[in-house]
Amino acid sequence: MSRIVEDNPGDRRFELRVDGELVGWSEYQPVGDSVIVAHTEIDERREGEGLGSVLVRATLDQIRAS
Repeated sequence: MSRIVEDNPGDRRFELRVDGELVGWSEYQPVGDSVIVAHTEIDERREGEGLGSVLVRATLDQIRAS
């Protein structure tokens, strides 16, 4: 199973794709030197698979790296 989290700066969100299908996202707002992660959502059909944790961890890792 392929899990990819990528930044979509046009929509100000990190998107989680599983095998190419968009299954979740974390919306963010840059504020000075900080970033506020305002909302995270996982497709209700994929709840209970631990994908929220995958998305949040990757989102925070990418924010820290930038």
